[in-house]
Amino acid sequence: MSMLRLPPAQLGRFTDNVCFHLRRTHEATLQHAVDALAETGLLPIHVEVLAFIHDNPGTIPSVVADALGRDRSSITGILRTLSEQGLIDRARTIRDRRAALLTISPAGEAALAQAVARTAASEAVLDRVLGQDKPAFLDQLHRIVAALTEGDRSDDTGDEL
Repeated sequence: MSMLRLPPAQLGRFTDNVCFHLRRTHEATLQHAVDALAETGLLPIHVEVLAFIHDNPGTIPSVVADALGRDRSSITGILRTLSEQGLIDRARTIRDRRAALLTISPAGEAALAQAVARTAASEAVLDRVLGQDKPAFLDQLHRIVAALTEGDRSDDTGDEL
């Protein structure tokens, strides 16, 4: 019985397409993190939010959303989940009873430490791949985000009135 032999797949127009490769990279790194966190019950976004609140105690939800590049409605649900799990605490401000000051709870500190330990292998792989190019790579990623969210000003000739 002969096997059907297909020619090697060609990426064609996607070979040099940055968006395509960023999406593939994002999906691969996200899945690696999801797998590493599986036993914790946390998702990568939960860890990002916990880490941000840990590093910025007393922050407010809108600042979390802006800093992490998420829309405020999705952060609201994530904060509700983390609060229900006892991983963060919300305190109302005296001046604005609608505003919530966020802090990480002791259980959140433990969950964050466990998550960081579980994702360390993924980070180590990336560090090994990037090596000394990591700072330049991160700079490029920051520039891409800035260009796409703030507008690419590289073609600005300054001739506007």
